[in-house]
Formats: sequence, C-alpha cells, structure tokens
Amino acid sequence: MALNPSGLSEAVLALRRLLGQHINGIDENRINIGAPKQTQDELTGSDQQLSIFVYNAQISPNTADVHPLDTPTVRLHCLITPFGVADAEANISAGENELRLMGEVLRVMHENPSVTLRRRDGRVYASIQLMLKNVDEDHMNKIWSAQPDTAYRLSVGCELALVPVTIDPAGAPQAPETRVVQVRHYPKPPHGTDPRQVIDNQTPDVTEIVKPE
Repeated sequence: MALNPSGLSEAVLALRRLLGQHINGIDENRINIGAPKQTQDELTGSDQQLSIFVYNAQISPNTADVHPLDTPTVRLHCLITPFGVADAEANISAGENELRLMGEVLRVMHENPSVTLRRRDGRVYASIQLMLKNVDEDHMNKIWSAQPDTAYRLSVGCELALVPVTIDPAGAPQAPETRVVQVRHYPKPPHGTDPRQVIDNQTPDVTEIVKPE
C-alpha cells in the first residue's frame, strides 16, 4: 500500500525536479533519492546519475512552541553525489564527468536558492531554502563508512530549510463566524394605547455580537 506523501518527501522531490530541469544530460529519472549504494547498484550503460541522500532530519528549535493544529518544521541535511560514466568516444573519464556534474549542481543551487511547495490547487504553502553546506572531513568519513561496499566519492552537502512535516499545514483554527443580534427594549405602552403601534415606532437601541456554538 502506497504511503501518503509528506512535506519532507515533497521538498526533496522539488530539489530533484530543479536539478533535472536545469542540468543538461541528466533528467529526473537519473536522480536517485536514497543511499549512494542504491545509485551505484543501478549505474548501467552510458547514463550519468546523481544521488540525493538525506542523512539527517534536524527538528527546529521552536517545535515545542508550535500549536498542535500547526505543522512543525525540520531541517533536512543531504549529500548530493554524482556518479559519472566514461565516454570513450569523447575521451572523457568517469571522474571528469563527475566533476562536470558536480559543477552543474553547484551552479544550479547557487542560481536557485529556494524551491516552493504547492497545494493541489496551485497555491504556494511553503518556500524551502536550499543552502550548500561544508561537511567536515570527519563527518563525511562517518557518513561514507556507514555505506556498505561503496567507495568514497566526491560529494557536496546541502541543507533544506525549513521543511513542513505535513504536506498542507492546517494552520491556526479559524475564528467562528459572528452574527449580529439586535435587541429591542420597548417601554410599557401607555394605558389605552395599541401595543403594536408602539413596537412599530421603536428602533433598536442595543446591538450585541454573538458567536455561535
């Protein structure tokens, strides 16, 4: 059974679409979301590939203050890794193609510092910042050492912030609609006067705002 999409999955898919649309020679189908090992195992033929590996989801510090009807946000930490294939006819090695891919990734993310998430009706409900990040050598080694049977490859760190957990935040509860009730105070009619005539001549002198249950 298919799982429902989340704000996290939609944010990473938006990043994949961005890279696929702006890098020549690679499309979305050749950009894998998952561990580098998966991309390495699927590397066949002459198609260059990219891997987007989300290795950490950092809860925003203000999450404890978020109303239960609002959505919390997270920072996604990713590793983007090019998987190049040699082009013998052009005398281009796999390593050179990986450098070309990495250069394109850096260019696209520099030119596009954010992506938007939209509801089904087309309205924007979140703008996600894309930030290139330096991953220190020790941290990078730990990430790659956790990948079984995968050689260390050139990679760049990326942070997506702030990503809503839900795909369409509920927002704060709407204030109930109000209705205006006009309250009339009628004096006691003089003796011998038709009460209906007194009522017809009166105007409201009290206005009350009532919120329905």
